Amino acid sequence: MSEPISSSPNSPTPDSERKHPIDAVHFVHHAIKHAIRDAAAQHSGKVSGEGLCRILLELAVDEFGGEGANVLKQWSIQTSDDVGLIVVRMQAAEIDEANRVDQDSNFGGWFDLDQPAEQWNLKW
Repeated sequence: MSEPISSSPNSPTPDSERKHPIDAVHFVHHAIKHAIRDAAAQHSGKVSGEGLCRILLELAVDEFGGEGANVLKQWSIQTSDDVGLIVVRMQAAEIDEANRVDQDSNFGGWFDLDQPAEQWNLKW
């Protein structure tokens, strides 16, 4: 289950060569499905980057408890930029739910798992 599709922007690897395990892609897809049903995660009828990142982090805690951040890091989801990269690739693959994410969403700077949560820009 670790067939790659995208890696972390913290590395010097260009986006076109970044890889994420398929489990990461499935988890982002799972988060998108939840965000579609959460009005607070949407802006103008589309899922926002901020909303998707918030939902994804909440799901990581719900599903993996205190290990949520470690699981995301193992999947090379270190920052909100990683989430955005996965979403863009899902949209390019024409995955229906991914097309419900606002294509103008900004994924930069919402969270970085190496920083304390107090420094993130997400609103809880």
